Amino acid sequence: MMPPSVLQVKRLQPELITPVKSTPQETKFLSDIDDQEGLRFQVPIIMCYKDNPSLNKNRNPVKVIREALSRALVYYYPLAGRLREGPNRKLMVDCNGEGILFVEAFANVTLEQLGDKILPLCPLLEEFLFNFPSSNGIIGCPLLLVQVTCLICGGFILALRLNHTMCDAPGLLLFLTAIAEMARGAHAPSILPVWERELLFARDPPRITCAHHEYEDVIDHSDGLYASSNQSNMVQRSFYFGAKEMRVLRKQIPPHLISTCSTFDLITACLWKCRTLALKINPNQAVRFSCVVNARGKHHNVRLPLGYYGNAFAFPAAVSKAEPLCKNPLGYALELVKKAKATMNEEYLRSVADLLVLRGRPQYSSTGSYFIVSDTTRAGFGDVNFGWGQPVFAGPAKALDLISFYVQHKNNTEDGILVPMCLPFSAMERFQEELERITQEPKEDICKNLRSTRIMSMILQGEALEMASCKSTQCGLEFVSQHSLLEFQLLGLDKYTCWRVVLGYFFPLLMGTRAVPLDRELWTNGYFSDIAKIIGGVWLRWWIQGAAAVSNMGMFVAEMSSDSFQLLGMAEQGMLPKFFGKRSRHGTSLSWLSFQEIVAEENLLYCFGIILEFISFIRLRVKYPATSRPYKIPVGTVGAILMCIPPTILICVVLALSTLKIVVVSLVAILIGLVMQPCLTYVERKRWMKFSVSADLPDLHGANQEGVGSIRH
Repeated sequence: MMPPSVLQVKRLQPELITPVKSTPQETKFLSDIDDQEGLRFQVPIIMCYKDNPSLNKNRNPVKVIREALSRALVYYYPLAGRLREGPNRKLMVDCNGEGILFVEAFANVTLEQLGDKILPLCPLLEEFLFNFPSSNGIIGCPLLLVQVTCLICGGFILALRLNHTMCDAPGLLLFLTAIAEMARGAHAPSILPVWERELLFARDPPRITCAHHEYEDVIDHSDGLYASSNQSNMVQRSFYFGAKEMRVLRKQIPPHLISTCSTFDLITACLWKCRTLALKINPNQAVRFSCVVNARGKHHNVRLPLGYYGNAFAFPAAVSKAEPLCKNPLGYALELVKKAKATMNEEYLRSVADLLVLRGRPQYSSTGSYFIVSDTTRAGFGDVNFGWGQPVFAGPAKALDLISFYVQHKNNTEDGILVPMCLPFSAMERFQEELERITQEPKEDICKNLRSTRIMSMILQGEALEMASCKSTQCGLEFVSQHSLLEFQLLGLDKYTCWRVVLGYFFPLLMGTRAVPLDRELWTNGYFSDIAKIIGGVWLRWWIQGAAAVSNMGMFVAEMSSDSFQLLGMAEQGMLPKFFGKRSRHGTSLSWLSFQEIVAEENLLYCFGIILEFISFIRLRVKYPATSRPYKIPVGTVGAILMCIPPTILICVVLALSTLKIVVVSLVAILIGLVMQPCLTYVERKRWMKFSVSADLPDLHGANQEGVGSIRH
């Protein structure tokens, strides 16, 4: 690791990069979401790339990116202009083509030597993103500053500073993707940019229809610790949330929230509570939290065209008194976070635009009792490829006063989330203590390394469930959540499960062999129930059979659970691509379906399969009546049809009660199956793979024709 004092960065004089072709000279208005006071600041982004000789032979990243910037600005020409302020503080872009600020630099270090110093908080940010005098204003200044620093290892660091009124994270990603595509040789962006900021103008007449706590004025009672004007007292630190931290946090929330809360929700609730405790806010003080919620996509019903790169988000706020937030369990804060996120929709965003116009574009609350978080883990900065592959790190470089960003980060082999925080020094110390306390595993937790025991726990889970179902004291066992199931299986790993499984098999076998004469021919499947009847009567026989049924269900669930984690485990061991190692917001292997939806989808597919079996059953009886059958139904074809009608009606009821999402997923799976059958037929015809029919199976065609011939004869 190279000490900061040894680092030397040589910067050339800044230059203005203009569009390579002439662009329209015009004035464009920003939307009423864009030009609010709370977005009139600069946001720094840093992206670090390794040298990749196999992809780039003697290509200069500075030259490549400079030329790609100039070409991309032809399409994103408003970014080469300057902001002006009109009546009522309305912002507009003077598209004069003056250009963006570009700096070429060289550093005497390697990426390996920099290590964690490129991560938020990025203490070397000023070296890799130099603040040139008079360049960081909002009005009349370059809207974008880009510095490309070449390293002695062949890699480079691209750092940029964006005027937030022009773009949000998805909008900036569109611009960076266009630059990257052109750096790799494309003639135009794959997604053409769309301005159309009038789509998010205030309505006429404007009307506030929602509650917007984020813009309410409040009196700060945080003992004067947090003062935005006293920046010398502010410190920044980053905090990592990995599998261990998330596991501990999930143990602290009630069962009804486990399946519905995301990783973002859980981390946010934790940070909000710890931050409030650290600032020692008056118990009766109202504290606020806001999360940045993107309005794009169908989820929030805000119809924006593909390629729209303006700000399209709101930050709805949750409000609570400090005392209940600090004293209640984590689930209290979690429910407030979820409720705040759920308020976001098109009407909420329109109401924000109207409020900003009616109240003169007010600043969001800037007191210490207010906290804003923005999740950039899915923004896509890590996918921007200028021709050197994906970046080692890409994302916001630091926290901004009241705003913290969630950044994707790989700690050794584990994917986690890095969160930079900005607090007064004394409060930061308390915040770290509170965070360590709330994310520390209890001493009685026997699972000290979940990763090393996951495979074994899944194997033993089925045996534990089988053992539990066979014992009279545990036949009523019920797992109310995935969390309690995991606790049960891990508890048994250390002390009891192995012995219980052994004894659960040994004692019934011992009693059975002692109660009846040993006759090996009688010891077939189901014989234990006969022994139970001999020993204890009919009731014990029914008890054993019921326990066996529950045991089979437990084994089936255990098998499904272990199978669902096989691909994930192989990916985490580096045996499969990284995609298979991703987890859903429920902590399970990657799936955008909840556990209930997965079960419903399995049921729907099973019901559809049963209907196909009924159809095949009737069709075979009609088309091949003379075929040899091991089991015969003596009711004839009409009776067989009538027999299939009641279960078919029940199955149709199940299908009708399914949600649209489940039906769509199931239909896609069915279509895949329908497409695969002709594909397999084509493969067989081309003889690309070997297919064979077992000689033990009956020949339907031959048997049917023989039967018909004998009837005619």
